[in-house]
Amino acid sequence: MQRLRRPSGLLIQFKASRLMRRNNGAVSGAFSSTNNKLALGKIPEFVKIVEVGPRDGLQNEKQVIPTHVKIKLIEMLVSSGLTVVEATSFVSPKWIPQLADAKDVMKAIRNMGGVRFPVLTPNLKGFEAAVAAGAKEVAIFASASESFSKSNINCSIEDSLRRYRDVAIAARKLCIPVRRYISRVVGCPIQGAVPPSQVAYVAKELLDMGCFDISLGDTIGVGTPGTIVPMLEEVIDVVPTEKLAVHFHDTYGQALSNILVSLQMGISTVDSSVSGLGGCPYAKGASGNVATEDVVYMLNGLGVTTNVDLQKLMLAGDFICKHLGRSSCSKTAIALNKVHSSCASQNEVCSLLHRVMLQEDVYLLVPVSFLHGISPILFTMVTMLWILYSWQVWSVMVEPALANIPEFVKIVEVGPRDGLQNEKQIVPTHVKVRLIQMLLSSGLTVVEATSFVSPKWVPQLADAKDVMEAIRNMGGARFPVLTPNLKGFEAAVDAGAKEVAIFASASESFSKSNINCSIEDSLRRYRDVASAARKLSIPVRGYISCVVGCPTEGAVPPSQVAYVAKELYDMGCFDISLGDTIGVGTPGTVVPMLKEVIDVVPAEKLAVHFHDTYGQALSNILVSLQMGISTVDSSVSGLGGCPYAKGASGNVATEDVVYMLNGLGVKTNIDLKTLMLAGDFICKHLGRSSGSKTAVALSKVPAHASKL
Repeated sequence: MQRLRRPSGLLIQFKASRLMRRNNGAVSGAFSSTNNKLALGKIPEFVKIVEVGPRDGLQNEKQVIPTHVKIKLIEMLVSSGLTVVEATSFVSPKWIPQLADAKDVMKAIRNMGGVRFPVLTPNLKGFEAAVAAGAKEVAIFASASESFSKSNINCSIEDSLRRYRDVAIAARKLCIPVRRYISRVVGCPIQGAVPPSQVAYVAKELLDMGCFDISLGDTIGVGTPGTIVPMLEEVIDVVPTEKLAVHFHDTYGQALSNILVSLQMGISTVDSSVSGLGGCPYAKGASGNVATEDVVYMLNGLGVTTNVDLQKLMLAGDFICKHLGRSSCSKTAIALNKVHSSCASQNEVCSLLHRVMLQEDVYLLVPVSFLHGISPILFTMVTMLWILYSWQVWSVMVEPALANIPEFVKIVEVGPRDGLQNEKQIVPTHVKVRLIQMLLSSGLTVVEATSFVSPKWVPQLADAKDVMEAIRNMGGARFPVLTPNLKGFEAAVDAGAKEVAIFASASESFSKSNINCSIEDSLRRYRDVASAARKLSIPVRGYISCVVGCPTEGAVPPSQVAYVAKELYDMGCFDISLGDTIGVGTPGTVVPMLKEVIDVVPAEKLAVHFHDTYGQALSNILVSLQMGISTVDSSVSGLGGCPYAKGASGNVATEDVVYMLNGLGVKTNIDLKTLMLAGDFICKHLGRSSGSKTAVALSKVPAHASKL
């Protein structure tokens, strides 16, 4: 077993920032990597979460929530360990009737000790009302967009700053701390892209007023890591990171990835909303604030302390969602509520770090057999030293120097196979063929077409031969097909397949339950397939499932994934796709897994395949790109699912991946609009809405999309 290498530094090379070409502040072209290394520093050991649900969330609801329900929600949020809860807003009831009971809410919570309750005050009158109601902390807000400032609060940015100086002066006299929000820090629905320099200017003005905390808000949720990093870099030039917070809406599914790069840049305060309460009025029907549950899940996986109890937090989310008569917008909450007790839980799978005591054989520098033979005292000393060493390794983002984001990423579209095989209904052959045609027209060049598995087990793909017959002459594209054994391989070749795929599991338990054989037996089976393929000069792709967690045994050792990957590589697999089958991975578990695999298989031979069950897929893809992976599997409209978390989403949506890559300036040669047409086609046939947040948002706001 190979020893984990101690990180030597924390430099992440981003193809973004100063040398980025800007046109009136808008990002243009691919990022330059020349002399453009951005020292992002370590992931903070502690992240403070500012819960904005009771104000920013509920103010967007059509119904007026009774005061006692708001108070109960706040009490439950506080009981989960949250110490900063944005309680309400002293804005005219004419404009926000949902928060007309601000005075009554403050009266009920003012004596809760150990918790901060900032309240929004738009002007001096609102500030005075808040103070009279007992507020001990206030918040003010401005826009980084001149156009939006004039349309939203009927004054210019400069006029708004003058207004808030009066509030800041009044607050200083009463020793009341002032938090400040800046909205539209990436994009504005009126003017389009917002220059980072404009955000930095407003932030500096607020800092000079005495604001102790400045929250940078991507109000319409259009940001990606490629636009967030240069904005933050500009702001950090004039405002210390410890004075900054980030506030991301998840309209396009990018919020967690944006939070991740913010943490990498030293930000340690994150705004979020329980159950994703709130929304974006410029993308009706699209989600708004990032869900606190999803943020906590990711941070737990990174080994970052938040002091927030996820189960209690979910109870608060469940309480308010039941009152609102709708399901949670948190993928983590949905998944964990559906997972049966027999499946791996958050605590079992989320962070391998937290299981180091249970999995000594995975991480210890000395063999477990040796440890079993020594005294209990020495065993304890060695174990504790390793835990301290491991904590130092993991708490600094695990990987010392993450490689540049690739200039080009190849997307392998798995919807027609991995997506449709999970559908209850049988999709007609002509619909599948039409879907594949539309996917190709979007620019995709690798589409997983079907599977030559027994119809007894996967009846949805019983028409594999007919599908292959219809698409075999489509030029300029590759159509890998899944073949579970030599018999399936021969059937695929007879049907005209020019590329095949085999699959193994990194989990012994899952291998036995899923394909009824051990890992070793499955590898022997695939050697026969690989040998037969080699004779016919047919390339073989390899899949590895359960690379982070298994529904039966919990956490999967990275060394086991590396072993299976090396075996497939030695068989001759040209491409090995690492699959988080049940979607429990976070950047904190994905990075060490990839690190172990890259030690034995070149990064250019690897792909990643993430399910989005807990909302972590895009952030996992981001860290994979940072580590040099340049092939990503995804499924149009998020087709597919996770049988171990019924009702939760499965494959990451291709539209969301392309949107993020576009924002990073990474080439994919895929036309997003045409891709969305393919997704719309299959979703209409299946009778449901798209699982892609990007598709949902862009389909509702074509004019806004064209500006951004």
